[in-house]
Amino acid sequence: MAEASDTQPLAGGRALARRLLGALGWAGVGLGVGWAIRFAAIEPEAVGQACLGAAAGTWGCGLRQGLISLFHLGILGGAGTAVGLYALFGRKACRAAIRASLVAGGLALALYNAGLGAVAVALGLIASMAPGEG
Repeated sequence: MAEASDTQPLAGGRALARRLLGALGWAGVGLGVGWAIRFAAIEPEAVGQACLGAAAGTWGCGLRQGLISLFHLGILGGAGTAVGLYALFGRKACRAAIRASLVAGGLALALYNAGLGAVAVALGLIASMAPGEG
């Protein structure tokens, strides 16, 4: 029969795995939303042509141009990385900062900021594994 000391590490591993899967879920939300934006509004040639033509002044084209500016300037990945650093090294990291880092990193991965997006996701994952988080 197993002793209590034999089952203790297993229970801790399950809790850690549960936190990791939850954190990956938040990054997946950002990645999914980013892909939806990318393939519905950014990449279709017809949308780009419409925004160069008669629809250029519409709110949809303005929003599309704003999104393009965000990823050209690296703002999504940079913001996710900054929030991830706060979540990891701040005096009192909150779950909202961790989740924001993961979602922004996922968005950045899908919207052409893969380098900083990967850093943001990694920082969010590390912060979510910290003792006391979960």
